[in-house]
Amino acid sequence: AGPAFSAWLMSPGVIFDTFAVQARTVVLASGTLAPLCALGSELAPSAAFASRAQAEGPLEAAHVVAPNQVVVAALARFPGSARPLVGTFENWRKPEFVEELGCTISGLMQTIPGGVLCFFPSYAVLDACVAAWQRPVGLGSGALSVWARLEGAKGAIVMEPRSSEDLPSARKAFVDAVRVGRGAACLAVYRGKMSEGLSFDDDLCRGVICVGVPYPQARDPIIVAKRRWNDAQRAGGLAGMLAGDRWYELQAYRAVNQALGRCMRHRFDYGALVLLDARWAGQGECSRGLRRHLAKWLQPLVEEGDAWSW
Repeated sequence: AGPAFSAWLMSPGVIFDTFAVQARTVVLASGTLAPLCALGSELAPSAAFASRAQAEGPLEAAHVVAPNQVVVAALARFPGSARPLVGTFENWRKPEFVEELGCTISGLMQTIPGGVLCFFPSYAVLDACVAAWQRPVGLGSGALSVWARLEGAKGAIVMEPRSSEDLPSARKAFVDAVRVGRGAACLAVYRGKMSEGLSFDDDLCRGVICVGVPYPQARDPIIVAKRRWNDAQRAGGLAGMLAGDRWYELQAYRAVNQALGRCMRHRFDYGALVLLDARWAGQGECSRGLRRHLAKWLQPLVEEGDAWSW
C-alpha cells in the first residue's frame, strides 16, 4: 500500500459547539459511556459544555434488570492450575497460557446456554489463539483439542471477519445456530464489528467473555498523536483535559464496557458477564482494581474467585 493521509478529530468539543449553542437542551445518553470522565475530557474544549453542563456531574442510573438476572464474575486464576490469569504481551507468547485460556473459555461455553460473545484484545491475538486451539493433539492420547471442545459446546463457532462485506454471513451463521437450539460462540475483538452497532437480544447473547485488558496499540501514530495533543492542551491550561497516559488507559476500559453491553438488552433479559484477567479483581498479587472503571451498576455485582471448576 502507498502513502495515506489521515485526519482525526482531536477535540470533539469543537463539533459539539456547532449545535449545542443553538439548542435549549442537549442530552447525551448511552448505556456504554463509562468511564464518564473520558467523555467530559473529550468535550472540555466546548464552551457550551463548560458553561452549561449540570453542576452535579453526569448521571449514572441503575440498570433496569434485577441483580438476580445477571452474573458478573472476574476470574483471576485458571481453574485447573490456579496460575494467575493475566493477558500480558509476554503471556500471549506462551503456549501453555494460550492452551489454558482455551480450556477455560470452552468450559464457560459449556456452562452458558445460547449465544456467547468472546472478545479478544486484537485480531493478531485472536488469530494466534485460534491457530493454537485448532492444532491437533497427539495421536492415541484420547484428548480433544481446544477447538474440538468449543465445537462440542456450541453448534457453531464464528470468527468476527475483518472485512465488513463478510459480516452479514458471519452474523447469519451465528443467529441460525442459536435459533435451532444448539447455541453459538462468536470470537470477536474489542472495538470491532461485533462490539457495537448490533443488538444481541435474549438467546442471541446469554454471555459475554472479556479476555484481557485491551489497551490500544501504543505505537499507533494516531494514538501517539492523541496522547501528545492531550498533554499539550493540559499544559496550556485547558481545564478538564485528561493527561495523555490517562486518556490511553481509559480507552481500554471503555472498550470492555462496550463489549459487556452486548448482553442485557431489556428488562426481562438475563445473562453472564465474565472478565478473564486478574487485573479486574479487587485483591491478589496481580490485581489492579480495574473494576472501578466498569459501569456503576455493574461494580457491586462483580464476584471474584481464584479457581473455578465445571
